[in-house]
Amino acid sequence: MKYINITVMLSLFIIILINFSCKNEVILPEDKVNVQTYEEDYAVFANPERGMYIHKQFDHSGIAPIRTSELITQREFLGYTMVLTIYYLGEFMHGPINQQMLSLIEENMRVIRECGFKAILRFAYSQSEHASIYDAPEDITLNHIAQLAPVIQSNIDVVAVFQAGFVGAWGEWWYSTHFGNENNPDYKKRSRIVDALLDVLPDERMVSMRTPAHKTKVLNISYADSITKAEAFNGTKKARLGHHNDCFLADANDMGTYPSAVSRIYTASDSKYTCMGGETCAPSSFAECQKAINEMEKYHWSYLNKDYNRLVLNDWKQKGCYDEVQRRLGYRFVLRSTEHPKIYKQEDHYEIKFTFDNIGFAAPYNPYMLKLHFRNDEGQIVYSHISKEDPRFWFGGETIQINEEIELPALPEGVYDVLLSITDADVRLSDNPAYSIRFANVNVWDKETGYNLLLKQTIE
Repeated sequence: MKYINITVMLSLFIIILINFSCKNEVILPEDKVNVQTYEEDYAVFANPERGMYIHKQFDHSGIAPIRTSELITQREFLGYTMVLTIYYLGEFMHGPINQQMLSLIEENMRVIRECGFKAILRFAYSQSEHASIYDAPEDITLNHIAQLAPVIQSNIDVVAVFQAGFVGAWGEWWYSTHFGNENNPDYKKRSRIVDALLDVLPDERMVSMRTPAHKTKVLNISYADSITKAEAFNGTKKARLGHHNDCFLADANDMGTYPSAVSRIYTASDSKYTCMGGETCAPSSFAECQKAINEMEKYHWSYLNKDYNRLVLNDWKQKGCYDEVQRRLGYRFVLRSTEHPKIYKQEDHYEIKFTFDNIGFAAPYNPYMLKLHFRNDEGQIVYSHISKEDPRFWFGGETIQINEEIELPALPEGVYDVLLSITDADVRLSDNPAYSIRFANVNVWDKETGYNLLLKQTIE
């Protein structure tokens, strides 16, 4: 009798533990559940704020703006959605930016939006290590940032990330005339430039720094102080400073980007919660296919220059890894399964569980909204549910499981499409399918609506 009582007690204890551990998970009775599975799509296709980018530089205010036809063609046929626009302000080193340059920036942003792209934005004053003057004085630079603020803020919906720029040749913070040179950088001055940029941008937008040393010095922290999950995306200066590397894979330390092993450890951790991208700059043994992919995984790469360095990129094409790089830059979500009621009875809550993998190198770094939609047989959306999930925490290399319990309104009996959308959080773009995230599955995506078809649901 004692033996039976102990067994019963142990069984009850195990049941309690199981129920406690699964308290946030939607559990459907097996005999009333359908499991929908999906076929993976291996194509290279467009998705916002990730992938190979187009490099466009504007050396003076009289240069022609970006052509709409150029961007639309590359999005449609090559899957590009990002363009790095770098504006050289050398003609304004001693005074204000003229209206012609401000109008050029405004026009470029209009074209970028019209074509379904986003900008990687950078400003600089010189584009050579042999320039006689590398940058403008601090007061001029701060005045320029104030001048640029209105055009940046009115177009922030199509700015993916801002690269710190302004200081040094190419805006890469190495050679400098007014902010201390590479041997004796003045981080008090440099920090004031970064603060001015952060003040122009909304809290959810990042400014990327050229090296991890630049970020830690500006913040006055050590390499031991990388962002934690609790700190991620909280609007602080630490959370809003990301990374870019414009000499990726060139040698053992990426041409001075990483001065030590600890700087690499720091960046690998910090970039999980920030934006990372850039360009290769020279062929090397470090740029071989598998090594390159391993580095992109480690440092959570989201975007890469499609044109530079051509020797590196051509080697990847010849060795067969270029398409994998294109597919995996940033996020790439692949639906695996969805559990849902075979027949949904109106008196119940609608419970759904879907599972997908992020086989990309990174998570999204800007805010997105996850929504579930119910569409009737006349093609009308009759109900939409907004999830509390944050896609910025759907990290590369991980499996994500979403459990949603939805209070549906009374709906006519019938068969409904259940659709999933992940839309840009900016209201100016949230209804634009060009800025919605496509899942890498066959017969799921609808480019006209930006919806991913999960399943068909019978409602009684």
